Amino acid sequence: MKVCGPDPYSSRRRGSTRLSRVQMSITVLAFAQSQDLFGFSSRSVPLQPGDTPRSLLLRLRPDADLGSFRVAVDGEFAEWDTPLDGAGELAIIPPVSGG
Repeated sequence: MKVCGPDPYSSRRRGSTRLSRVQMSITVLAFAQSQDLFGFSSRSVPLQPGDTPRSLLLRLRPDADLGSFRVAVDGEFAEWDTPLDGAGELAIIPPVSGG
């Protein structure tokens, strides 16, 4: 029997399994001074294995002075070295002055 076109199974190895890697991303929210510093109010950013708020933000802006900012991960205040695995949102919170 003649088959038109390539055999769709010819490139598959018997018993081999191919897993596709899903690119995870996180929504980064910036407010007030952090919006000025990073140049956006909201952006979807690809996550890399082992990312923390510090590593992700320094990847976006290597010269950023993060000392006066706080971060929240999925609506909860977090430390700068909190793993972002599975997180959906990172908020950069500027210093607040009161009166």
